[in-house]
Amino acid sequence: MKQSLMSNLRLVSRLYINGLTELLIPYNFTPLQWALLRYLVENGESTYSDVATKWQMENPTITPVAHNLVKRQLIEIQTGLDKRQKLMVVTPLGQEQYDNIQRTIYPYLEEVFEGIDEQQQLVLEEVFENMYKNMTRRG
Repeated sequence: MKQSLMSNLRLVSRLYINGLTELLIPYNFTPLQWALLRYLVENGESTYSDVATKWQMENPTITPVAHNLVKRQLIEIQTGLDKRQKLMVVTPLGQEQYDNIQRTIYPYLEEVFEGIDEQQQLVLEEVFENMYKNMTRRG
């Protein structure tokens, strides 16, 4: 059963990313660029390391994505209290772009979650959080 669940999770993830990719085309965004902008809007200023750790990626994977968003003036890089620390911060233009994309994605998410009530969504969120903790604990 567990392998079947993981296969279904992979399939759902792939279908979601394909749909998301299509919705992001008019905005000239990739899913990873969107994920970074969304992360920064929802979590506030963050370092490359913060994001890389959360996403289980290496810093060099985040850097070109961030630089693309900087070039488009959607985020800016600020120096933290420690001069070596670089913080990614969403600009007003980035917030505006986030809002526009959210309006596009919202109907898609409503479609994806059709027939799944809020209680089921909360259970699913808890299950995913527990799986994440279990998998990252392996370190």
